[in-house]
Amino acid sequence: MPNPATLPRSQLTRRIAADLTRAVWRYRNQTLAALLLMISAKLATVLIPLVLKHVVDELGHPVAQAFFPVFLVLTYALLRFLGDALNEARDVVFSIVTQRTVAAFTERTFAHLHRMSARFTRSARRAQSCAMCRRALTASVFCLA
Repeated sequence: MPNPATLPRSQLTRRIAADLTRAVWRYRNQTLAALLLMISAKLATVLIPLVLKHVVDELGHPVAQAFFPVFLVLTYALLRFLGDALNEARDVVFSIVTQRTVAAFTERTFAHLHRMSARFTRSARRAQSCAMCRRALTASVFCLA
């Protein structure tokens, strides 16, 4: 395997994208569930102004149909709650993918560091390596969050 420090940036980007794609594919059921929850939450959020428009329009009609605006106000409140609840459910479902993938990347990074020679570990480049590993871990958490 070539040294990642000597690879062009585009090739490194492809390798990172391939690693993330493999991680998402490994947990494809959770990823699909999170995607469906996100789409449902967005739909509920988009419907909120439409329901509110109908509430305001119905308030101008005679009082004989007084239960209808109340029903629309309840629908509005339900959609607001549903949008937030679906976003929270998405976060819970996808947190499994995020935590396990970050743990796998961290384990792979430390396994790579343990395979390095003792001379490299004692050298001045060790601090650079630790900083590089910390940045890589932070970047992978950011990509998955």
